[in-house]
Amino acid sequence: MIAWEKCAEANERTGNDWHAGKHLEQCAQLAKDLKQHDQVVAYAERACAAYVSAGRAQRGAECLGKTARLIDEAAPDDAYALAIKACTMLEDDDKASYARDFYSLAGAIRMRQEMFAEAAETMLRFGASCDAGEAHASLRKAYLSAIVAHLYAGDGAEAQSCYGELISIISIISILAQAI
Repeated sequence: MIAWEKCAEANERTGNDWHAGKHLEQCAQLAKDLKQHDQVVAYAERACAAYVSAGRAQRGAECLGKTARLIDEAAPDDAYALAIKACTMLEDDDKASYARDFYSLAGAIRMRQEMFAEAAETMLRFGASCDAGEAHASLRKAYLSAIVAHLYAGDGAEAQSCYGELISIISIISILAQAI
């Protein structure tokens, strides 16, 4: 792990941020294997910063999402934070369509932790992202996941409200589809 980190530092000094990011990703993988979860997050964030410096923000976000998958069971709070950061970066870069898997991961993490309100909020945010990107099938799945999370939380009123929103969105989509 130290050798990969030294390689990354050498690449950073020579302005080769892309390769520095690749080496730091390798460090994150090794830190995961050594069960050093705080180091996994630190290396992933450094790798992401290197990719952003290299002009590859999407690759940086994907690095965070990939790392979130690595530690989702061992360090769920850190994994959730990484997945949400990846989603935010992709949305900010107008590449929200690539964030779908990371939103699903973040929602699943919160459901496993029985943090149902936060899972529902995450899935509604995912739904808004899908709506903006006109990903209608994913939009319906996101809202259904939010409804399930509200039901698990015992909040039937919020689940019903979410269902009503989904029905109105589906109606608008079908009206627009018929007009085209």
